Amino acid sequence: MYAENNDWLVELYTSHFEQLIRVQQGKEPVESLDIYAHLFVNLAQQALPDEARPPLYIQLPINEQDWHKFTPLYGVHLFEQYGQNLNAVSLAMDAGFNDLYFNKIKSFAQLLKDKGVDIDWFEFDGGHVDHMSDNFNYVLPWLWRSLKQNLK
Repeated sequence: MYAENNDWLVELYTSHFEQLIRVQQGKEPVESLDIYAHLFVNLAQQALPDEARPPLYIQLPINEQDWHKFTPLYGVHLFEQYGQNLNAVSLAMDAGFNDLYFNKIKSFAQLLKDKGVDIDWFEFDGGHVDHMSDNFNYVLPWLWRSLKQNLK
């Protein structure tokens, strides 16, 4: 998720390309997209909007020379602009060992810590949603501590 490296975004686009085209053509409903495709569409609506192309309203396919338009939308660029606000809130990140972008998420959390952001990091077995009930074992206590601390 580093601003200098769009590989993760290109991989996200490539792995969802055919489905995005089917949705753009009205052959599949928008609701069929998974969370990662929705993440990509959200960024693409900011970087490459095309109001003449419902229902996604993005330019498809994406040309090689257009990838740089995504860079200001995530990662270090956003930190430089808004990072000072992160210590005003309680912040936590988690990822499962089987999450598609586990290593990148973990390294981004470490980058935030290295830049002085107070962030709690949790890792767990499984992927994004398959151990959701187990995650409450650390999410709820963390939330309780954060709320209690912020009420003081």
